[in-house]
Amino acid sequence: LWEESPGVWQAYDPSVNNKLNAAREVGEYKLAFAHKGSVYEVNLAKCIQTHWDTGNECRVRYKGPPLSKNPRRSAFEPSGAQEDSRSTKERRRAQGEWQFE
Repeated sequence: LWEESPGVWQAYDPSVNNKLNAAREVGEYKLAFAHKGSVYEVNLAKCIQTHWDTGNECRVRYKGPPLSKNPRRSAFEPSGAQEDSRSTKERRRAQGEWQFE
């Protein structure tokens, strides 16, 4: 379960939570997503969420059972090492309103 803290820890919407888990599972360390008309970026390595329009930041955390680890590389190794032949555009189209950065 991923949570954000603009003051008090609150669980993310289940769809956003699933996207954060998917990003972490494939070793991505940044995720951009749209929610209620706003775009956010979550940096999983720094545990920070940033609102793209305002620049406001809040903390994020993972609370729950350990996530499985990608045996090929570190969970937060930059995405250049990712072995996914799909372009960012193809990944975005396949997954909806979010993308790995």
